[in-house]
Amino acid sequence: MACSLMIFGDRVSYPSGISKGDILTIYPPMRQADLGTREQPPRFVRVNITDRVMSQILQYQAPWSIDIDWQQLSHDVPTDTYVVRASSPMVAAADNVGGATDRGRLRRDQIESWIQGWGGSVVGVAPNAIDLSLPIYGAMKSRGFFHYPQSLLDLAAWSEVYDQGTGLHTVTCNYAGVQASPDNLEKRVRNLGLTVVDHVLDEITFSGDRSIIFPEIKHEVRDKIAGRVQTSGNFLRYAITPAQVDQILVAGGEVDRTFAQVTAEITDKLA
Repeated sequence: MACSLMIFGDRVSYPSGISKGDILTIYPPMRQADLGTREQPPRFVRVNITDRVMSQILQYQAPWSIDIDWQQLSHDVPTDTYVVRASSPMVAAADNVGGATDRGRLRRDQIESWIQGWGGSVVGVAPNAIDLSLPIYGAMKSRGFFHYPQSLLDLAAWSEVYDQGTGLHTVTCNYAGVQASPDNLEKRVRNLGLTVVDHVLDEITFSGDRSIIFPEIKHEVRDKIAGRVQTSGNFLRYAITPAQVDQILVAGGEVDRTFAQVTAEITDKLA
C-alpha cells in the first residue's frame, strides 16, 4: 500500500502561478529511476506515502472550485418569500490568485440568470455577496421548476392556496392551449418530491411545502455554478513549504512519510 506525491523543487524558472513546493500530481508507486529526466531532482521531489493508496488521497489534486454558501437573511411568512445571501467560501488571497478574475468570488453574472429562472431576483450586490429574493410560489410556476420556457408557462392560468402555518402550497395550473406535455409536467412535480393532487384534462393541481422547494432551488443553482476557477496561469491548491522541499533534496530528492506526517506538512492555499 503506497502512492507518491510529485512536488515542484528547485528550478531556474516556474510556470506562471506555480511555486516551489506546489504538489503537481499523485501517482502509483514507481522507482525514481523509472521517471523521466525532467521529473528528477532537483526540478521535482517525491514524497512516498507508505500507508495509503492513490484513491485515498486524491483530494490533494483537487482544483480550485467555486462553491456556494447560503445565509438566510429574512423570511416573510405571509408571502413565503426568502431573502438569502449567496457567497463563495473559497476565495484566494491576492498572493495566491494564479491569475484568476475576482480571486474566486461569486459574481452577479454567475448567479442571476439561474435565480431568475426560479422566479427570484437579485436585491443586493457586494464583493462575494449576492442577496437574492426567492418567493416559493414564484418558484413553483417557474422555468427552473418545470424546465419549460417561461414565456410558455406565463400563458397558463395559475392559482394558489397557501397555508402560512404549515408552509404548504397547493398550486393549480390550467395549461389549456399551451404546448406542454401532461406527462412531463407530472413527472417533474414528482421528481421534485411534491404531490400531484389532481390532473384532469389540461389542469394539474400539485402541492408541496417550503421545506422541499427552497432546498431544491439552492441545490440546482449550486449545481449549475459550482466548478473549477479559470485562471490565466496555473494554480495548484496544495503545497509544502520551500524549506521542506530543501530537506527532501538533502535526503536525495525522495522520502517516505506516513499519511499523518504528510497531512501535517501540507498547506491549503485557500484555507
